Amino acid sequence: MSFTMTLSLMAAAFAVFIYAIIAGRRSYTPGRPPLIPPGFLLFVSILVILMLMGHVITHLTGEPYRGRF
Repeated sequence: MSFTMTLSLMAAAFAVFIYAIIAGRRSYTPGRPPLIPPGFLLFVSILVILMLMGHVITHLTGEPYRGRF
């Protein structure tokens, strides 16, 4: 995956993160539950951001991540 694709996916994940925060702060309307819970969106967006940050670090340093073992 190219560096620009990584950064654009990270920007999209940040947009979903911001949307989930805003959706979580909205008042609850009885009888209209959200289609996707904001907490789930927060979890998934944070997970994607962390994975892509590792990919950005790999691009910047030029060394692949080998892991601990």
